[in-house]
Amino acid sequence: MEHRPLVDFDPHVPSSVQHVWAAGKQLRETCPVAWSEHHGGFWAVAGYDEVWQVLRDHKDFTTRRLGDPELASINIRPVKFTPLIPEELDPPESLKYRKRLNPLLAPKVVAELEGRIRHLTTVFIDRFIERGRCDLTDDLASALPAAVVLDWIGLSVDEFADGLTGYHDYMGFPHGSPEAERGYARVAWLNERVREEVQARRVEPRDDVLSALIHSDYDGEELPFEDAVAMAQVLVAAGADTTANAMAWALVHLGRHPEQRDRLRETPELWATATDEFLRRFPPTSGHARTAVRDVEVGGCLIRAGERVLALESSACHDAAQFDRPDEVVLERFPNRHLAFGIGTHRCVGMHLARLELRVVIQEVLRRMPDYRIDEDAASQYPDVGIVAGWQTIPVTFTPGPRELPLPGRGR
Repeated sequence: MEHRPLVDFDPHVPSSVQHVWAAGKQLRETCPVAWSEHHGGFWAVAGYDEVWQVLRDHKDFTTRRLGDPELASINIRPVKFTPLIPEELDPPESLKYRKRLNPLLAPKVVAELEGRIRHLTTVFIDRFIERGRCDLTDDLASALPAAVVLDWIGLSVDEFADGLTGYHDYMGFPHGSPEAERGYARVAWLNERVREEVQARRVEPRDDVLSALIHSDYDGEELPFEDAVAMAQVLVAAGADTTANAMAWALVHLGRHPEQRDRLRETPELWATATDEFLRRFPPTSGHARTAVRDVEVGGCLIRAGERVLALESSACHDAAQFDRPDEVVLERFPNRHLAFGIGTHRCVGMHLARLELRVVIQEVLRRMPDYRIDEDAASQYPDVGIVAGWQTIPVTFTPGPRELPLPGRGR
């Protein structure tokens, strides 16, 4: 008889993020691989070793859309989403896209963006620094990472600003709510504008990353128009989504632990390990779905071909078998083999940029508003974690400070 432990686990139940982490802990300690009947049935994989196996094994676990081509393959709950390229492609097809993205996001190349990221961070903080209050989600974390990506690929930050909040709204509010519907509408507008920009650069290339992607040689062929659109949309979405939520969680944690704020300001060398520790403790993505393409055993359970699997990176990052004191933020933790960026061929191609953004933004916040205080009664998390764990709102107050850049069209 096949070993198929049954659990009542649904990552989309409206609840706090703590519920999902608690559920992950319970799964790890009782049945790190178990079957849930929710959303048509799927395997919940929670242990570090088991998650590692699923994410590494692209031959047995595919990211492709094997059912309705309109439904995203990386989410257990059926949701309509534009194709995610190269996320929803497997080798060898995915590699022709990644080998064009990888050089643009290599560590040395990304390091050269630090000055620009720090400038954009200054621009955003200048907008509220004199007030002595802001919402770390709306005013910083949900907008700045997307602005960095827009600026990097060659799109206007000011023109696209209204669309950037769309990702936050449809991920941060209950499915079907007016706020979520507003978010979908904004994302649809943003995607259409990205499509228009891709078309314009196909006709008249510019000296920017978007043009470089569109006009690169893809194994001797020109990049198909729809693929170019999908790649550009994924880059913008990643900047407005996962990096934003990692940033929000790190700022919340430091707001609640002033002693660690002091340590980071007084001991700069801690940044070498602290950034990855924030990602481990607060992984922005709770899990990614896969589909088994053949029968395969994981954690003593036989997963049948065609069955859906949810690999819970957030649970793996808290596995006590891999990490000492997994529920604590240990700023000097090393080594830190976390899975916040995934692993294997689908490991996040923008991970170096995400690390840099996270470090620079936190450094600037601690420098310019070191005494920020969170209004805990008003702060709220995403009600539906699903794949992304984030914050709806993080209102804070702090000692007002001066702007560091002149107002447009004026001197200091």
